[in-house]
This record gives sequence, structure tokens and C-alpha cells, in this order.
Amino acid sequence: MIRRRQKESRENLIQTEVDRRVKDIVETRVREELERRKDEIENEVKRRVDVLKRTMEKQMLIEIEKRNTDEIKRLIIKEVEKSFLVIILLIFLSFLGRRKKKT
Repeated sequence: MIRRRQKESRENLIQTEVDRRVKDIVETRVREELERRKDEIENEVKRRVDVLKRTMEKQMLIEIEKRNTDEIKRLIIKEVEKSFLVIILLIFLSFLGRRKKKT
């Protein structure tokens, strides 16, 4: 019974040590790989950010263009309406002027 417990205790210690060493090795390898690929990773992140930035800029330009177009249309309609009112007013005044001459 005591031998069995000693054996289990020893196996647990061994397993714990193995786990710790594996963890240390994995951490070391990951750190080394990250350090080795640091420039590559930074360049890829920069590339992706640049792509997203260009996409956002294009979308913003499209939106600004649309707003400008809408504003130009609104101003044209406003000017046409003013011109139309002026023409109607001139026609009306002309009509009144003709009526006065007849009477």
C-alpha cells in the first residue's frame, strides 16, 4: 500500500515536471517564432490596415459625392422654381398691363 502511494506520488511528480517542461518549451518556441516573424507579422497588419483605410476612404468619397450631387440637384430645383415663379409673375404682369390698355 505504501509502495503504491509512493509510486503514485512519484508518477504525479514526474507528470507535473513533464507538464511544466512542455509548457516552458512551447512558450519558448512561440516566443522565438513570434520574434522571428515579427517583421512579417507587422507588415501584414500594416497591409491589412492600409487596405481597410483605402476602402473606407473610397466609401467616404462616394458618400461625399452623393451628398454634393444631392445638394446640386436641390439648388438646381430651387433655381428652376424661382425662375418659373418669375416667368409666371412676368406673364401675369403682362396680362394685367394688356387689360389696363383695353379699358
